[in-house]
Parts: sequence; structure tokens; C-alpha cells
Amino acid sequence: MESEDVPEQPMTPLKTAILQAHQGMAQLTSGKASTMREIAEKLKMDRSYLARTLQLANLAPDIVKLIWENKQPSSLTLDKLRKRYSGKLGRTTETVPCASTKVRKMKEY
Repeated sequence: MESEDVPEQPMTPLKTAILQAHQGMAQLTSGKASTMREIAEKLKMDRSYLARTLQLANLAPDIVKLIWENKQPSSLTLDKLRKRYSGKLGRTTETVPCASTKVRKMKEY
């Protein structure tokens, strides 16, 4: 039985960065690398670029899925995503009152 023909999705800068982020995090968690310098050398990246890239490993799965399926908003670029993630571990958020707690939700890019 042959599998259905699925058109190959092109690798975009967003996809490449997400892959690099997960590769870097895997090296850290497995013990194959213990410093950012080691990972940067293995991935042939500048350390500051790597630091911004590693944060993308924390993207919510639904965002990663949209990117992987090329369904993310056209306004979502790698540059914008890195800027929104820098310093906050992530998402640009707004606080929404909900009973006695505050719920954070992602803003539109």
C-alpha cells in the first residue's frame, strides 16, 4: 500500500529556527553539551543568536503546529517572534481577569 502523496512543505526561516532550538535544548538536556558556547559551536551559530533561538523551544505546541503547517499569520516573522520572546520567556501577553486569578492569553502577532 502506497502512502498518499503529501506535498513537501518548504523549510522556512521559522521552521529552521524551531528545529535549531529543539536541537540545542536536546543537547543541553541530554548532557551532550553543558554550555551555550558548546551548543553554538556544534550548531555553527553565534552565541547571542543561539540564546534567542533557544527560547523558541518554549513556543506553545499550537503555535509550532501552525508554523509547521504554514498556517501562521503572514505577519508572524522570525524577527518578530524573537523580539516578542526575548526577555519574557515568551509570549506577548495581556492579563485578563478571571474569577480570583489572572489568565494570560496570547496577543495577535
